[in-house]
Amino acid sequence: MKPKSKKKKPERGDHVRRFLAILNSIRAGEFPNNTTLAEEIGVARRTVQHHLVLLRDFGAPLEFDREPSASGLDIL
Repeated sequence: MKPKSKKKKPERGDHVRRFLAILNSIRAGEFPNNTTLAEEIGVARRTVQHHLVLLRDFGAPLEFDREPSASGLDIL
């Protein structure tokens, strides 16, 4: 049986730092995608997707372009 890997417990304020990192990357005009954002902030793509859904729920005007030639997210 494999030993359980210990997950790093999130530090206080980690969520806020991740939200700000995502918003700053988008605002900088980098048009990031989930993979790029996950690598930049050191989390799983699913975590980034969760944060983006929450940001949209909070009213952030995010738009995602699904075209193959598109680069990713943008703020409207």
